[in-house]
Amino acid sequence: MIHNDEQLKVVREQLTRAESALASLRSDVRSTNEKIYQVMSESYVDTILELREQVDSYIRKELPSMNTGTLEVNRKQREKLLADSIEAVSDDE
Repeated sequence: MIHNDEQLKVVREQLTRAESALASLRSDVRSTNEKIYQVMSESYVDTILELREQVDSYIRKELPSMNTGTLEVNRKQREKLLADSIEAVSDDE
């Protein structure tokens, strides 16, 4: 759980590293063996989703007066966003 802006910064750095690692895994392994990629990527996806939830939770806590309904994204939407962002990173490489 994030309690302050310094922790938020650390979690965002962790999120960036996890997303980069997943993108690398995707480009290095997926083309070779889809099943191995799926197994290996599962923990990265779980970590990314958890870190994003921590960031969202902190933002909601820090902005109680704002309508934060738009920050609520269900797991399937998160997975699609993650897949899209990974694809975009891979396309850039």
